[in-house]
Amino acid sequence: MSQFPVEDKVILASAGSGKTFALSDRIVKLLATGAKPEQIVALTFTRAAAAEFVARTLEKLAKAASSEAEAADLRSEDRLNLPATCDAAFFRDLLRKTLLSMQRLTLGTLDSFFARLVTNNPTEVGLDGGRIRNISDVEAGDIRTQVISQMMAETDPSEIAEIWDLLRFLNQGKEVATPLKGFAETVKSLHDLVSLAKDESNWGDAGTIWPQGRPEIFRRPSEAETQKASRELVAWLEPQTFHATFKKSLISIAQNIGGMAHASDMSDANWNNLDGRLRPVIHGKMGTDFTLTYPAGEKGKSINLTAAACDALRVLARTAYSIALEEKLAQTKAMHRLLKRYDEIYDREIRQRGRLTFSDNVTLLLNAEGKFDIDYRLDCSVKHWLFDEFQDTSTRQWKVLEDNLMEIMGGQQEKTEWRTAFFVGDLKQSLYGWRAGNPELLRMVDGLIPNKGDNRLDFTRRCAQPVVELVNSLLGDLELHGPFFSTEAAQQWTKVWANHESKNKDKPELGEALWVRLKNLEEPAEDKEGDDDQEEETSKVACQAKWIGAHIEKSGLTERGLLKPGITCAILVSKNSQAAEITEQLRRMGIEAADEASAEIAMDNPFTAGIVALIKNTAHPTDRLSKGMANMSPSAKAFVDACGSWEQARLRIAEVFYEKGGEALLQELLKGKIPTGADNAERFLAKRVQQILALAVKFDEDDHRDLGQFATHLEKSSLRDTADPRSVQVLTIHRSKGLQYTAVYLPCLNSDKQKVAEVRVKDPMVKTDANFIPEWVVTRPKTEVCEADPATLEAVLTKERTAAAYENLCRIYVGMTRAIRRLVLVTDEIELGSREELTDDKKLRKYDFATLIEAALGGTTGTGLVGTPLELKGACPAEIMVSHGSNAWIAHAIKAQPAAAEVAVRDVSTLTPVRRTERLRPSKSRKTFEGGWRPGKDTSRGKVFGTLVHELFNHLEWEVESFLAGLKAKTWPVETPENYDEAVAAIEACLKSAPVAELLLSKPAGALLWNERKATLMHENKAISAVFDRVHVIPGQSATVIDYKTNDCSLEHLKELYQGQMDLYRIAVAKLCGLSPDKVRCVLVHVRLGAIVEA
Repeated sequence: MSQFPVEDKVILASAGSGKTFALSDRIVKLLATGAKPEQIVALTFTRAAAAEFVARTLEKLAKAASSEAEAADLRSEDRLNLPATCDAAFFRDLLRKTLLSMQRLTLGTLDSFFARLVTNNPTEVGLDGGRIRNISDVEAGDIRTQVISQMMAETDPSEIAEIWDLLRFLNQGKEVATPLKGFAETVKSLHDLVSLAKDESNWGDAGTIWPQGRPEIFRRPSEAETQKASRELVAWLEPQTFHATFKKSLISIAQNIGGMAHASDMSDANWNNLDGRLRPVIHGKMGTDFTLTYPAGEKGKSINLTAAACDALRVLARTAYSIALEEKLAQTKAMHRLLKRYDEIYDREIRQRGRLTFSDNVTLLLNAEGKFDIDYRLDCSVKHWLFDEFQDTSTRQWKVLEDNLMEIMGGQQEKTEWRTAFFVGDLKQSLYGWRAGNPELLRMVDGLIPNKGDNRLDFTRRCAQPVVELVNSLLGDLELHGPFFSTEAAQQWTKVWANHESKNKDKPELGEALWVRLKNLEEPAEDKEGDDDQEEETSKVACQAKWIGAHIEKSGLTERGLLKPGITCAILVSKNSQAAEITEQLRRMGIEAADEASAEIAMDNPFTAGIVALIKNTAHPTDRLSKGMANMSPSAKAFVDACGSWEQARLRIAEVFYEKGGEALLQELLKGKIPTGADNAERFLAKRVQQILALAVKFDEDDHRDLGQFATHLEKSSLRDTADPRSVQVLTIHRSKGLQYTAVYLPCLNSDKQKVAEVRVKDPMVKTDANFIPEWVVTRPKTEVCEADPATLEAVLTKERTAAAYENLCRIYVGMTRAIRRLVLVTDEIELGSREELTDDKKLRKYDFATLIEAALGGTTGTGLVGTPLELKGACPAEIMVSHGSNAWIAHAIKAQPAAAEVAVRDVSTLTPVRRTERLRPSKSRKTFEGGWRPGKDTSRGKVFGTLVHELFNHLEWEVESFLAGLKAKTWPVETPENYDEAVAAIEACLKSAPVAELLLSKPAGALLWNERKATLMHENKAISAVFDRVHVIPGQSATVIDYKTNDCSLEHLKELYQGQMDLYRIAVAKLCGLSPDKVRCVLVHVRLGAIVEA
């Protein structure tokens, strides 16, 4: 028996089985058995999930603290297995201790945890310790564009032609209108891969891909050999009398390849022939003939190809395959060179200056020279790791923590210290391979932890038994159908699958599950020119949306277009475009629906778009488009008219923004104009106003004062609309993960373009080793090229198809298991002569979800209504193919209408700003706005100079000679190097001043130095947010606050401008250091004059 109270564990938990329940139980047990809060780290993928297991943990402790029965249940053998001494009094004490130390308990997301690691270890990850700021998705896109522009600007003119050649390679040799835009997309998808595949030899290197040499099929013949083979094959074919179509295709192949320069020069039909019926010929030995049958089947005739004709085909095939492969290898190398150059500039200009995306945090931690020190500190501080949804963890994220976790789980003979790892996940819910999620990591850790017992939870507390029966019927036995999407994926699925069981299995009346097949639409008899409804009628998505809407209404789930109390309903799809079309159709039917797609909330309506245009034109007065938009907006035009002119309006906007910030500016612009009506349009606009106010709050929190940036922030920021809980929610299956609904519909399952085993053609092929590190990367060759190399390229392609098919099975599983009471699969009729066609060889790897459903469920009988036509008013005809349970659940689910239901409730977003504590910003407390833009005044150069002086002074400690040497050597990177010499000259002159030198360089005994220290604290119910340039602190005695100023003014005027700021600094430092304000000295350093002034 273990000497420790809690051991390592993996739980494989099916949908609805209680992953959060298990994780919060684990946290409580750790706390109850003596683990310190600061030793526990529990991580998941979303803030909502993190908040939920915080709430669950406290809820369990509170219940056990308030009831002996709850305490007994929590400590029972089936739960935490704690001793009887853990009674209510014990849990009251534990709850009190936990609440008092919650700030030391790390419960959050992986992204936020990695961000904190970087912030706490700037030196170890290679940052200079300056300010670190997270970059939003909107800003990240702008930064990509800026870095690419910088990359081009820094390129020597003699190398520009080479860059364009690389971009042409990236676009498969084609001239494109916007090659840099295409490169930006490449950067967005592949930048992270560079941190794992670090060597040039990993990218498109034939020697790395084939260490023993290229296969024969990729060894390119000489030009002369190719031309000879082409002539000889055509000469042999011309007198032949066999099948004319086949003869014509062979001549086309010979001529095509004879003049081939690029893979795209050959038609798809010729590629298909090479990889199809000619494949055994091509891969045969030189000097051998071959007899094939054309056409295939009983009516086919034998065609004998002589050895000479076969040899000519083999030479031509080697030419075609070699050209196609060499293009992809060259394209990959070009891509790597561009990505590497981009990364060098990005690292210098963005990452090293502390402007970081969540992905950058991972990159810095992976590449940190001080990673051993970071790992050591984590080993010392974190004893208990907990991970939720571990199947979605990426390889990069795992590599950051691998050393710490493997030391805990790494098979050591006996632990000498109590340290644990706990993983919760579900291999059937792995949805994020497209963003590098790696489910193999969960399989790996499951294999590393011994003696885990039965760690599978194959029941569900969420889904009614009829829903579970349909899930089991479709996904419980897939190996029979595996060859038609992916045999390997079906085998993997079988290993992780066990039929589910509902905790409500004895109450089948509490749910229903249907598969409904819609009849194919017939073309309208008349073509009514200009009739938009005709396009809608012929849309299969719209047809399915109409049927779903009619079914929801016929079931009695809605009242006056809204869902009845107690009912939630979701329609789950694959694409946002499908969600938008379904939402629009439901709204036309009078059913309130929301698609929750990301929207540029400030720009999707004329009311707030006009306000943004007004701000944008103030920042850019020559922008006639923004002025025109503002003039067309009543809200913006009213503000301009009230000010008297555009010039006065711009001046007022600039003054308010630079004095008070973005939120205050919007309040000024919107004063008296916020819609207050109760109709849908006014409620929508009121919500949008609250949302852009929330965007302004976020902008102000970063302490920006750039009006142009503020306009861009409002214009480009996207949010997912929060739906009215009584509306039908239409969203992607990915978005639905972690959610649940009373009723769920799954349409859009027929797709010629989205097969179950479809691989994204834009993604490169990546071969990884046993540790999930890329061995090689190559831009994806044509499928025919991959299949010509079974041992290497086709093996990787098969693995990728397996992963894609497995992830798509996970997707349908996640979608189906969101349903609590009702699940409806909706498919269109498939044209089949007979069911035997479903298992024809032509269907191999061709299944979409609708075909899989036909194959897996078409022969089942179900219960009740199977085979019943389902006619709904206004919808296309349908037939119930599978039915479990009944709609009796509706009466159980609908709640009584509350008495106050008719009272109008203002619909506002969850992003509505609450009334915030008033924030005092000392640096903004001067009497007039200095350095802020206003019409007719350009102070940008002064701001740049001042910022640069502050950046450099930040590196001054007590020793001046090394500081001055560092300035001359340009040791420290800066954001504005163009003013560097001017700033250095001003600093050197300033330090020659005796009063300044004595102030900055005379170190009092026992003094501590704060450089560029940020602080936020409360004073008289107001928050003071400050950034101190320099503070000398003698603990318990005194402090000196020093602030650098670069204004071009007198000392008297400087003091007048900044006395208010220094008064607040005095209060803040006094509170931080536990001193009385009279013990805090405040001094302004006038850098231009080399003088100081007491404040």
